Amino acid sequence: MISPKISYFLTPLIFVLAFQAVLAQESPSPSGANESNSRISATLDSLEVINKSEQRIRNSIQELSEVESPSDSQRKQLESLRERLNQLQRNFTEIASGISIAEVEEAEDKEFNWSEELQTLLEPLLNELKRATSQPRQIDRYRTLISEIQEEIAKTKSGLESVERLIAAASDKALLAELKEEQSRWNGILQQNETQLSIFEQKLQQRLDKRKSLFQTVGSLPDLFFRGRAQNLIIAILAVVVFWMILGWIRNFLGNKGPYHPDQRSFQARLFYVFYLFFRGIGSIIIFLLALFLLGDWVLLILGVLVLLGVLWTSKQLLPQFWTQATLILNMGAVREGERVEYKGLPWLVKTVNFYSHFTNPVLDSGTIRVPIKDLEDLRSRTFDEHEPWFPTKNGDWIILDDGVYGKVTWQSLEQVRITELGGAVKTYSVSSFLGNNPKNLSNGFRVRITFGVDYEHQAIVTTTIPTKLVEYLNARLEQEDYTDKYTLKVEFEAAGASSLDLAIIADFKGDLGSKYQVLTRRLQTLCVDACNEYGVTIPFAQLKVHMAENPT
Repeated sequence: MISPKISYFLTPLIFVLAFQAVLAQESPSPSGANESNSRISATLDSLEVINKSEQRIRNSIQELSEVESPSDSQRKQLESLRERLNQLQRNFTEIASGISIAEVEEAEDKEFNWSEELQTLLEPLLNELKRATSQPRQIDRYRTLISEIQEEIAKTKSGLESVERLIAAASDKALLAELKEEQSRWNGILQQNETQLSIFEQKLQQRLDKRKSLFQTVGSLPDLFFRGRAQNLIIAILAVVVFWMILGWIRNFLGNKGPYHPDQRSFQARLFYVFYLFFRGIGSIIIFLLALFLLGDWVLLILGVLVLLGVLWTSKQLLPQFWTQATLILNMGAVREGERVEYKGLPWLVKTVNFYSHFTNPVLDSGTIRVPIKDLEDLRSRTFDEHEPWFPTKNGDWIILDDGVYGKVTWQSLEQVRITELGGAVKTYSVSSFLGNNPKNLSNGFRVRITFGVDYEHQAIVTTTIPTKLVEYLNARLEQEDYTDKYTLKVEFEAAGASSLDLAIIADFKGDLGSKYQVLTRRLQTLCVDACNEYGVTIPFAQLKVHMAENPT
């Protein structure tokens, strides 16, 4: 946006350049009074000439009217003089009053004829097209005439040959004389056609000699353009630029006020912005056409109007879409600023709604995107709770996926998620594939659960003494390994297995131990074995017992 200080200097400069031609025609010169007197004097001279002509025609009409028996030529001459007198009288009235009588007569009520009005409107454009295509049309016309005359010559020669054959065979003198006259007449026709053919061929060759090559024609187009209507077109465009700069200055001036400041994002500011865009578009069209009208360039004006009508006709079906976009910009549509919206399978916070809206996701790398307003038409935003997650994970989280991958999230964006496994290997997923693997996030806390079996010989104490002793032992060892206040532990009897009595060891760890998930799982197994060794608890192994049926006595 051009700053107001610069526009103070540029606006008058461009304005003067844009309307220099128009102002030159309309601005009064320093000697305005002298020019006015000169115009009046010229008008009086013209009226005097017309008056003298009228007097001469009246004298002629009087002389012819006094003839007692006028001839046909005299009557026609009298009628022609009266018509000339009427025309001179009309000219005298129009020059004296400065008002066209034809315009006054046309102002009377009459039936509106679409075809005539359209023809009158398009006449300057059609004349321009005729002038532009006159050369190829003349060439085509001469070629057509040449072709027609050649056909006539062929027919004439055929007829002449037939007459000559009859002359050679005729014996009667009277008939022979008549046939020779017919031969002479056909020779005259042939000579006339051949002369016409020669003339048209010469004219065609002249047109072809004047015709430029394709490269010359293309090369001359800029010259024709700039010699013709380029100046008017440039002035009209500059007028639109000046209009835009003035509107921009007004917007900047009003934008510094409280309710209209763009950063306020208030309803007044939005409404002002919508009206600003509407007025800028409509006003630009009006200024462009008005400049062409003042410059008197009817061809460009008609072309501009036709283009405008074509755009309006094709955009009539887009009016509902324009209305929807206007309500979105006013923050009254289905997507509103400060709400949560689902876009391309991810949640986003709507920061701004405009022709290019801005969505952001606070937990994604480079988590801000621009969205065209047409994409918002099918979306629906909603209010949200501050505790709602924006993504299942964030950078630094330790996760486990359904495919067995266990590692740390080191990058997550709109397109992909990178996971660094233990040992340094990197696994990359697309966002859709990552979410499809149902990531289990360990960074908010996780549970390690193992099953440990003891022999059936401890059946009497497996539900009381052994769980208590095992909890005491595990707590003591985990505290020695600096896990104090980072876990909770409990041991419960789980089930009587086929070969053992199974205990469930359940330990809940805090999220900052996510990187030791596998270590802790193995460590609990190790400590359970150490506890059994410490307390003399037997660990069973799988047994197979075969019961044999006794032999009957």
